[in-house]
Amino acid sequence: RSQTKISNHLQKKHPDYELPFANVDELEYVPPEETKELEDDEEWEEDDESSIKTDRRYQTPLRMFRTANYTKMVEAMMNKLFCDEVLFPEWRPNIHDFEMLPEIEYDDYLPQEKYSMKYEDKMTSEINEDERLPIFNSSSDGTLFFTGGPVWSMDWVPCSLDQESEPVCSYISLAAYKTLGEVHQIHDVIEGKGLIQIWRMGELTNESDCSPTASFSLGLAHDWGVIRDMKWCPSGTRDYTDQSTDHRYLPRLGLLALACTDGKGRLLSVPYPDEMPVAEHYKILKVSVNLLPSGCGKTDHTLFGQCLCIDWLPGEGHNKIGVGFSNGSVMIWDLKTQLPFLFSSSSSSSS
Repeated sequence: RSQTKISNHLQKKHPDYELPFANVDELEYVPPEETKELEDDEEWEEDDESSIKTDRRYQTPLRMFRTANYTKMVEAMMNKLFCDEVLFPEWRPNIHDFEMLPEIEYDDYLPQEKYSMKYEDKMTSEINEDERLPIFNSSSDGTLFFTGGPVWSMDWVPCSLDQESEPVCSYISLAAYKTLGEVHQIHDVIEGKGLIQIWRMGELTNESDCSPTASFSLGLAHDWGVIRDMKWCPSGTRDYTDQSTDHRYLPRLGLLALACTDGKGRLLSVPYPDEMPVAEHYKILKVSVNLLPSGCGKTDHTLFGQCLCIDWLPGEGHNKIGVGFSNGSVMIWDLKTQLPFLFSSSSSSSS
């Protein structure tokens, strides 16, 4: 197909489609004869003439636009859905929001399995079939790490979208069951102790020799049952420099949304692990926001069941967040609202 025909088709048949570029003429056109080498690499069914015609008819046009055009589309989408400005500056991690977890309470909050199952690493020259990983440790190459139990929720901490910025350390957050045989019914509201784990993954880039090097960085103890889902705010909440002049506040790694089996959604402002004192495990005393489906306790929030899933709105400053509950309810919160009965911004971990 010619460039003119494709342009006319887009303009006439899809007039409402918003192109990620100003004009169709900006597309880089590749004549069909330049796709011949690509077509010759395909394996065609020689005994099925109709399939040859069908495949060639629809395969060739797909190759008329080079990768550069798809890059423009991805960049336009990223610019629309994410932002560089600082979001929710009022929700910053306060040093008084956490306290060191006493060792006597480790068994109450930490996973019970102290060693992983046996595993075999076929990437190394020496194979030890009896090799196990201690809890909160990783393999020699850093690509395998033991969390202590079945992982139920996990998410990467977002990094800057600026391609010219220096590589920064990547992190993963996760929550695991305390035991290997733990089972929960989703219709029962569950309270209990648990641990949110933050793992450092090193500086990840698009270079071919780059690989993750997992190391345990921080454990955040809570009393909210099982964390069914967790999502970091997609952009605008990670500090790359110390943006606070108040010594009470810590540099912010990001805002983490949590779906908890006690029936509440929560937003937790998480500090950089390196900014915490020497201890690895801390108890959360205060969250930034409690998302209450019942309107601050006027109705028993447990009637909605467990909080099963949670996610941020892409775009618009991520000012809305959606939460799903086990009774089938799906609720949307506007995080910029001034109505206090929709959420609480100063509740302790026990509330």
